[in-house]
Amino acid sequence: MQLNFLYVVFSYALRLGAGMAVFVIIARFLGPEMFGEFTYWLSIATILCMVVNFGFGTMVLKSFGDHPSAAGNMMSAVFTAKLILTMAVCLMTLLSLLFLIPDAQSRTYFCLLLVAQVAESFTEFFNLGFRVRGQYKQEASLSSATSLVHIVVMLSTLFTVQSLLAVCVAFACSRLLGMWLTAMYIAHVWQRVRPGSIKDGLTVIKSGWSYALEIKLSTLYTQLDAVIIFNLLGATTLGIYQAGMKLVLGVCRLSPVLAQLVLPRVSYAYTHLPKTSGLLFFKTFLGFCAIGLLAMLAMTMFADWITTTLFGAKFAALSQWLPVFGAILWLRFMETGAGLILVAKNLQAQKVLFVFVQLLAMITLGYLAIQYFGLAGWLGVNVGALVFVLGAYFYLIKKCSIRNGAA
Repeated sequence: MQLNFLYVVFSYALRLGAGMAVFVIIARFLGPEMFGEFTYWLSIATILCMVVNFGFGTMVLKSFGDHPSAAGNMMSAVFTAKLILTMAVCLMTLLSLLFLIPDAQSRTYFCLLLVAQVAESFTEFFNLGFRVRGQYKQEASLSSATSLVHIVVMLSTLFTVQSLLAVCVAFACSRLLGMWLTAMYIAHVWQRVRPGSIKDGLTVIKSGWSYALEIKLSTLYTQLDAVIIFNLLGATTLGIYQAGMKLVLGVCRLSPVLAQLVLPRVSYAYTHLPKTSGLLFFKTFLGFCAIGLLAMLAMTMFADWITTTLFGAKFAALSQWLPVFGAILWLRFMETGAGLILVAKNLQAQKVLFVFVQLLAMITLGYLAIQYFGLAGWLGVNVGALVFVLGAYFYLIKKCSIRNGAA
């Protein structure tokens, strides 16, 4: 288990490291205003792509923990479901281009970044094939290759043509290449993932709504901020904000992967070893808490150095906000750890309800706060919403433990 853990951490460290490096380089080359515009259209594309994501990662791995022999059939059914949802996204994109995005240049940015996000979604899906078979070493090797490709493609573009269009084209090409490499490699080490029947795909979509709602709410939570800040405070402020948030999201991408690694084990413990599951839950949460705390301390103690070294003088205003971004990162890691326990206890539906309340509070209160207090108001509401949902998770965990004890 420990060796598998290290392989997964290494794999995702490479991937998130490459992703963070690319965003840092893009921000440094483009400057706050153009970087703000880039992240705005990327956020719009990501919001639309959440239809394709649908929360299948958690669904597949929980199913694997409950029924290990059914992994291949579940992968095929989910593949079909993703293809069906991709067709739905294509239709929504066509409607968006006709009625919501008037100018040709913005349409081009949006379409290219949407292709990139859909490709990344399928890459994540194919990677599940390694995890359900315990092939963590192979996943780590593939991550090294795809991360290197991503960095090389983006760096060569930025050093050659420093334009927003070139960045979007390179971003899409890199993600498509990564998807192709992942699909070919999983076919080599295991089997070619083929679509199942349309009926199986529709069944998976129908049965996975609680997971889908959570991933949709989570995506809205991390992407709507760009839409609101861009329209209320402008592209430059959004560029400063997104530089900090990309650091947070880059590190936080590790948390759901760690959760996916641990989920089959904690789900099995809750179902088959209830007497020992409590200690495992506590250790799991403590691990997430410790990782987030270390990241927060680094962002607080070295705020000026991080800003200057990574983003340059144009982003000097970011340094005053990095401790707040560090607190957000810490809270998000704790939220993932507590949420993992709720999923293992089959409290997914209740978890989604609290995430919805969190999102609603953040949008409404954040929209008001940003008009009176600017970026500080938005960040303050963000922290408050995370504290609320974390407290709600603890309440659910305690309530479930008391009920089980009484039973």
